[in-house]
Amino acid sequence: MARHTVSKDGPNDTSARGPGEVDLEALAAQDDDPTPGGPGVEADEAALDLSDLDREGVDGVVARLSRSDAASEAEDAAVLKKPRRPRSPVVSIIVVAFGVYLLGSMWGDFRYWLRSSTPLELGHASTLLQDGRTLDPYVDQYVALEGTPDVQHATRLSTKEQFVGYLRVTEGQGGLFAAVPRPKEQAITNNFEGRYVGRVRRVRDDRAYQWLTEFYSNERITITVDLDRDGVLAAEAGAEALPTADGKTVKVGPRDELRLVFEGPDARVQLGKSSFSDAAAAERAVAALGYPFVALEPTGSFFRFVVRIPPAERSRAHQVLNTGLVADNTDPKVGAFVLDLPTSFSAAPGSIAVDGDSLAFPYGSNTTSLGYDVKGDRLVERRPAAQVRLPLAELTSVRLEQVVTVDPDGFVIAVGEDPSSQLQAGILWLLVLAIAGANAASLVLWWRRRAG
Repeated sequence: MARHTVSKDGPNDTSARGPGEVDLEALAAQDDDPTPGGPGVEADEAALDLSDLDREGVDGVVARLSRSDAASEAEDAAVLKKPRRPRSPVVSIIVVAFGVYLLGSMWGDFRYWLRSSTPLELGHASTLLQDGRTLDPYVDQYVALEGTPDVQHATRLSTKEQFVGYLRVTEGQGGLFAAVPRPKEQAITNNFEGRYVGRVRRVRDDRAYQWLTEFYSNERITITVDLDRDGVLAAEAGAEALPTADGKTVKVGPRDELRLVFEGPDARVQLGKSSFSDAAAAERAVAALGYPFVALEPTGSFFRFVVRIPPAERSRAHQVLNTGLVADNTDPKVGAFVLDLPTSFSAAPGSIAVDGDSLAFPYGSNTTSLGYDVKGDRLVERRPAAQVRLPLAELTSVRLEQVVTVDPDGFVIAVGEDPSSQLQAGILWLLVLAIAGANAASLVLWWRRRAG
C-alpha cells in the first residue's frame, strides 16, 4: 500500500510535496469553492473526510466514487428498461361505446350517401297519399314528388348561410312539407314550385320541427271538410271520428270545430247608390215589395236591407226592383240584387244536441246574428243568448274545420339535398367505424390474455 504523508506547509507550497502527497489544507480551502462542478460542491455526497483518506487512500476513494456512478447508471438503465403499463380496458370500452352511438346517429346520412343520384319518381302527392298510403318506405331516399303548395302560409327559416322556405304540401295536410333553400343574395319572388326533388326525412328529425310547430299553433290554419249532415246529428257526443259527405270518416282533434250553416227565411237586398238617389228612395223601393224588412248600415257602394222574402218569390222581387233601371251584374253601385242570406255558427263537435225540431248549441264566441222576428211590417233582430236554438229544417250543411298541426311522424322533402352532399358524413362514418373496430379488437386481445 502506498504511504501518504501530510505536509504542514502553506496551501500553495508544492515544492516539499512528494509523489502521492495530498495537501489537506488546500482541499479544505476548496470546500467553499462556488464554482459549479468544483470539488467543493456538496462534499458530503462523496463522503470525503480525513479518515477515508487515511484508511483507503486516494486510489480507494476514487474507486469508491466510480462504483457509485456505475450503480447509479445501472439503476437508470433498469428504470428505462422497465416495461410500460398496458392501457386500461376501460378506455377501450368507453371509445367503443361512444363509437357505436356515433355510428347509429350517423347511419341515416351514411346510407343516404350510398343512394343512387337519380331520384325516384313518386308522381303527384294526391295519388301517392290516397287510401291511407304514406311516404314511410321512402325515408332517407332521393325522390321527386309533385304537390300543391300552401302559398298563403309559406314561411322561411334563416340560417347563417341561406334562407330555407318551408311550404306545406296541401295534399298531406300537416304531415308533408317541402324545405326549399335559397341564397340570401337571391331576390325574393312569389313563384312557388310544385315539384320537389330532394331527400325525404321525418319532420321530427328536421332542425325546424319545433319552430314549425309553434308557427302553425299561432297561425291556427284550418282545413274545411264537408260532413254528412244526418250522420253528424246521429253521432254520439264525444265521437272521435265523424262521417264525411263522400262516405268516409275523418278524425276529430281537440281543437277542431264544427261549422253549422243555416238557410233562414230572410233574403239580403242590395240597392246600388248609382241607381237610388238616397237611403229614403231605397227604403221606399223595398217597402213597395210588401215584405217585412229592416235597414242595415249602408256601404260605400250600396244600401243594405234584410227582407223576409220566401225563397220561391225572390226571383220576382229581383225583377221588380230592377224595373226601369240599367242592369249591370258586375258593378254593385248599379241596379238591385236579391241574394240568399245564409248564417253560420261554430260549435265544438260534442256540444250540439237535437232537441225536438230544433238544434241547440252554445253561442260561445260567435258574432253571427241569430236572425229576426216579425213585428208589424218590420224585422227586429233577436238578442244573443247563451244557448242557441234554431230550426233543424234550416240546417243545410255541416263542415269540420280541422286545425292544421305539424305531425312529428310526417315528412319533409329537403329540396336540393342529393346523395353526393353527404360525402363528408360518409367518410366520417367510416373513420369512426375504424376507430371503434380497433378498440374492440384491443378488448378481445386483452380478454384472451387475461383468460390465458
